[in-house]
Amino acid sequence: MKKIIIFLLIAVSPIIAFTQANYSISGRVIDEETKQPLQGASVFAENTTIGTATSNNGEFFLRLPDGGYSIVITFTGYQTETKRVTTGEAGKNELIIEIKKKEKSLDEFVVKSTSEVADGLEKYGDFFIDNFIGKTANARQCTIKNKEVLKFFFTKERTA
Repeated sequence: MKKIIIFLLIAVSPIIAFTQANYSISGRVIDEETKQPLQGASVFAENTTIGTATSNNGEFFLRLPDGGYSIVITFTGYQTETKRVTTGEAGKNELIIEIKKKEKSLDEFVVKSTSEVADGLEKYGDFFIDNFIGKTANARQCTIKNKEVLKFFFTKERTA
């Protein structure tokens, strides 16, 4: 019996020695302003294939191989947040990660006067209305009263 136990210990010890130790981290992702949990936020270890999405309560759980990682948190409409974690932080406290909403902004555009196109509204009017006035129910109620003075053209060149 002793020989069998010794044989098993000798056979299993190399397997144990070569297995990689893991640690786990858990936490919650919340909105910085409202402190409400964010369901479906992506949480992943940078430069790995290890990741998850947050639960209904904004909670996540990751099991990582030993070492240090940058944990990246992304959510549509919010700024990306990065948190550094190491093996030493394993299982200590639940991480509470607050992320900020992105500020809404429009791309830059230029309005120029020109007579290059005889009827700019006919040629570029749909593009102008869709991208400048919009496609919402309120936008559909808008009218351009002085169409005859609109003389413009479309260009994709950017200004500095």
